[in-house]
Amino acid sequence: MPQRLGSFGNRVVMECKNGGFSTVLATGISPLNKDTLEKLKKFGVCTINYLTDDPWNVAHRAPWFLEAIGYYHSVATTKSSNIVDLKKSGCKNVEFIPFGYDSNCHQFAPVEISYNNESDIIFVGGADSDRTAIMQKIVNNNFSIELYGGYWNKKDCFKQFSRGNADLLTLAKRGQCSKISLCLVRRANRDGHVMRSFEIAASGGCMLVEDTGEHREIFGPDGECVVYFSNDDQMISRARWLVQHDLERLRLRKAVYKKIVLEGNNTYADRLKQIFAMSGSVI
Repeated sequence: MPQRLGSFGNRVVMECKNGGFSTVLATGISPLNKDTLEKLKKFGVCTINYLTDDPWNVAHRAPWFLEAIGYYHSVATTKSSNIVDLKKSGCKNVEFIPFGYDSNCHQFAPVEISYNNESDIIFVGGADSDRTAIMQKIVNNNFSIELYGGYWNKKDCFKQFSRGNADLLTLAKRGQCSKISLCLVRRANRDGHVMRSFEIAASGGCMLVEDTGEHREIFGPDGECVVYFSNDDQMISRARWLVQHDLERLRLRKAVYKKIVLEGNNTYADRLKQIFAMSGSVI
């Protein structure tokens, strides 16, 4: 339990009371306990949680949060897989609202670039155990890759491909300069999509995407604007095909950018409007 859980909650209550605020938006497994939520309700403050992690994931499990979750007025979850669990925990108003993208850091029109340092595949994310197994297969099949995120440099077999952490603008540009942007979900987190699902699309990347129901809902059928894979062997074969087909990669870049950016309402500003609409609030 966070050391200052109670004092932080008291400060939130006082800020709302003194400032006349009508709504509090918390993100993720945030430090608002049951007592704080009950006090806010007494003052007529509507509380919303934009739940970006799975609270039943052992890596994120927090008993005090699970006790508090049912006291929010509304919960907007990025995971359709935990809606049933949330309702069982007492959440009466639950909706699936996916991640989005930041229009200040992404939203670059797609281009087909041929730099000397272009890689076959770029991946952004930490070196989880299931991901390292996938990357090992990619390396074994002689793709050139770039890996951004934590702990790749700690593993001898990936050190030469590790680029460390980078800011969002750099990642967007590197995604454009790479032939394929690999999009993986975190299985331990019950993900059906991830933040990168929208960030890659908005940055004009050519997407090779793990096949999930949420990804199908976001991107449509296979080959329309992304290429799906269901297992490691299919990922390798489809990556090899994409690397060899320049015009198809460019078509996919343009198609996914059109769907997510030009035709969609998928910025985080759009998400805020959707979240506040759940409780009848406006921004």
